Order: sequence, then structure tokens, then C-alpha cells
Amino acid sequence: MKIRHTFQLSLLTLACVGCVENSEDVAKINEAKVSAVETLADYTVPVKQGMATIVKLGEETLATTSEPMTITVPRYALATNALTVTYSADEIYKNFASAQYWQYVSFEDQRRGDYDYNDLVIHCRVVSLMYKENGIVKYRHTVSAQPVASGGAISLKLGILYKPDPTFPSLAEKILCENVRQDLFVGDVSFPINTDPTKARKQVSRVLKPLFEISTFDSQFPVVWFIDTPLDRLYAATTNFGANTTLDMISPDGLPYGISLTKKWNYPVEKCKISIAYPGFDNWMKSGREDNLLQAPNRAWLFPAMANQAGMVDLWDYDK
Repeated sequence: MKIRHTFQLSLLTLACVGCVENSEDVAKINEAKVSAVETLADYTVPVKQGMATIVKLGEETLATTSEPMTITVPRYALATNALTVTYSADEIYKNFASAQYWQYVSFEDQRRGDYDYNDLVIHCRVVSLMYKENGIVKYRHTVSAQPVASGGAISLKLGILYKPDPTFPSLAEKILCENVRQDLFVGDVSFPINTDPTKARKQVSRVLKPLFEISTFDSQFPVVWFIDTPLDRLYAATTNFGANTTLDMISPDGLPYGISLTKKWNYPVEKCKISIAYPGFDNWMKSGREDNLLQAPNRAWLFPAMANQAGMVDLWDYDK
């Protein structure tokens, strides 16, 4: 009996070791996947004595500063040298600094979903403004969101993780909306909203609604977006402040629960898996570069939010 028990215990020990190893392997694989789909990067703004630096991406101004400053920019913009930098001696920029970045965030609301990434679709912006308090430089960060689409039937909360300060030892969290449909979609009872092309499409709001404000000593304010369902918390995949090392961002099917892009995109219609709408999605999960991901075939019927449909507004548009 003793030999038999010892043998069984050995088998159990080997099985547990195998589980740990497999768990560690899965964690490493998921970390690599999250790192690949990170769409943001750090950029150190170049400065000249007595001049203000203006950083733009296309027509959008990402930063204006006369002080050394690190900002958050789209990763593809760095890879493709798409940022433009100019300098100005205009007095209006003296003792002034600001920065902003955008995110186009979309979620699945279940751990195993249909991966159309339209259960919640929001347009987000983080604005950082420099000011001085008792001669000390600080930055006021404002997090805003614009509702775009809601294809999920589950009640959701919307929140972010952030660091109150770069030296802060742990992450803080903030629930931005206790009830997404009530708070962002003005209590609209229709279902779904802007994900079914057979139903009327409407722009819910043209406003990027401020949802959170905080002051820190850091010029950057990276956030990790998440949703709370009655059963789970699901995070949009991002490597901000190493959050992917401790947060569950990849589903059992090996896909993100949420994706955070920096370019306007056309999310798929109901029940259309993203890899069908975007054949480059699986490759993007391995290698990144959202500018490659968004090169979709011309199949308009797969995308309810397409801005170039005759007579339809761009759901992502907002009043500046």
C-alpha cells in the first residue's frame, strides 16, 4: 500500500509540475501576444532654446511644449516616420505645454465570445496640460470617451487602471461608468446600437465626454481600459506600465478580450469574427503594426460604421 501511495503521489507531483510549466508557458505566450498588439509608444519631444516644439500626426496636434517632455504616440507613427516636428517663437507658447493621444477601444463581453469586437465600442482621448503649483511643474490629465456602438446585451461597467505617480508602487483603478448603456448611451433601450446594418444607424454623441481628471508629476498618463460584467473583469490588451504581466488580457481562445487602436477603424457587423473582416488580424496578433491590420478587403457589408457610405455620418466624428 505504501509503495502504491508513493507512486500515486509521484504521478500527482509530476502532473502539478506540468501544470505549472504549462501555466508559465501560457503566460509567456500571452505576454508576447499583448506586446505585439500594443499600439502606443513613448516619444521624447525635441526642444530648442527659446522655441516651442509642435508635434503633429497628419492634421492632429499631439503635443506643444517649450519644455523637455515625453509623450504618448501611436507606435506605427514612429515606425513609419509619420510624425512632423516644427518650431515656433510665438509668445503664446511660452510657459505652456500640452499633449494628447487617442484610442479606439472595443471589447468582447465574455471570456469566450464571437470576436466581432463590437459588444462595446468607444472613442477615447487623454489630454495632459502642464501647470505650475507653488513653482512646481505638474500635469492635469483628463480622460474622455465618446460612445460609438453597443452590440452586447450584458450590463457593463467601464473603467481604467492607472498609476497616480511613476514611482507609485501599485496600480489604481477608477470606474468611469457604473452603467455604460445608461451613462454613455443615454439609456437607449434599442438593441443592438450601430452594429447591425439592417437596423437604423445613428451617431449617439458628437462629444468626447470627460469622465476622469487627475494631476500628477508625469507628463504622460497611460491607462488600461477594462469592462466589468456581472461575472468578469475583461481588459483591453496593452502593455502600459507592464500591466500585461499581471492582468488577464487574452481569452482561452488566444485572442484579446479588448483591442485598443490609435486609428479610426471599421469594426465588424454582428457575429462576424474579426479575422474574417480583417484577414491580417491573425498576423497582427503575431507581429503588430496596426497600419497593416486595417488594410481590409473592400467588403462594405461587413462594416456597419463605414464613414464613406453615401449619406451617412462618421460615427467616430466629434466636436473639438
